[in-house]
Amino acid sequence: MQWYQFVYSAAVQWRTRQSLLTSTVQSLFRHIARMIGKKKILFALPPEDWKRLSGCPQIVWLKTVKNDLKSHNLTLTEAFDVAKNC
Repeated sequence: MQWYQFVYSAAVQWRTRQSLLTSTVQSLFRHIARMIGKKKILFALPPEDWKRLSGCPQIVWLKTVKNDLKSHNLTLTEAFDVAKNC
């Protein structure tokens, strides 16, 4: 296999024996959810007068998490409560 050849993510995962990225993110989310008093971190918003620098991505990780949760019919608060009890 050459460096310029296309390789599917599943093939890379199988060859490297790595867990799926979604599993890693879910584990991290559960870890954050279990941290007592740290829920504010997940829901923190920047100051109202704060502006994103030009060229920065418009989607932040929290929006990505929320979009992923929609496919499971969960809100962030519900997922937080479920993860905290796991």
